[in-house]
Amino acid sequence: RWMGHEIKCRFATLWIGDENNKRRLSNQLKAMHAAGLLPDDFEKWIFITDVPETMDVGDHAFIAHTRRIIEEKGIKLGILDTVSSAVVDETAKDFSFMFRGMKAINYGLPVRPCWLLVHHRRKPKSEDTDGNGRLHAISGHQVLRRKPRTIIELERVTEQSGDRRVVATLLKNSNGKSEGEKHALQQTDRGFDEIENFDFSECAGGGGGAGGHNEKITEAHIREVFNNGRVSYMLGDAVRKLMKISGSGDKAAYVNLSANGRFAHLLKIDKQGKRIEVGLRCAEDEDGE
Repeated sequence: RWMGHEIKCRFATLWIGDENNKRRLSNQLKAMHAAGLLPDDFEKWIFITDVPETMDVGDHAFIAHTRRIIEEKGIKLGILDTVSSAVVDETAKDFSFMFRGMKAINYGLPVRPCWLLVHHRRKPKSEDTDGNGRLHAISGHQVLRRKPRTIIELERVTEQSGDRRVVATLLKNSNGKSEGEKHALQQTDRGFDEIENFDFSECAGGGGGAGGHNEKITEAHIREVFNNGRVSYMLGDAVRKLMKISGSGDKAAYVNLSANGRFAHLLKIDKQGKRIEVGLRCAEDEDGE
């Protein structure tokens, strides 16, 4: 699964990156393999370029070089990371040249690869509401929103330090009926793990995250409740202590002490029937030992 969506076939991927060098990405893939998330022969399927001298997708040399790799390796998916590195400026003309270059790379190939474009969105505005309104947060001209068949937005749940949870939202899907579908994910050094039974109202854009009541609760509050891992409490007692220390409400306290809350990576939760004991993970727990 990827961003909550099922992968239905095996395919070779070419990753053209400008923000992360080849060594860093290779190490991340090896960590995913060690965690059992990639097969033993993954290096035969995922190819990473080093940072290229030029990322100009309209350049004839770039087109010829990329096309040669695609033909030799049987590439079915090309990843361009990021769009901003592949254009001179973020104008309709620049994006049109980029898409024209991608078509030139694909032209005449027996099997044309799909393209995944990684792009940063601009800072959200008040008019960027849920649904189609969120498409306007994509940085650049509307051509970048109109051309792709599918658009997935990846957004942090909150801006709190240490909170590595994100929400993947399918903003556009021209080939299916699942537009608006959301998946909550926990980012790890090995990739993303899906979070079950997530309360999406906690998202930064959903009223319960950044700017909401949960913003009052910090990692320091959590550590103070459990005396930096020296004590643990039944859930109800931990909630009351957190409310007293942080000044938050009971709902926010429960959310932040849950298995899918902002501080889940810090918490050790033991369930004994209807009794739930909460404490802090020790270093051995965090390493999975």
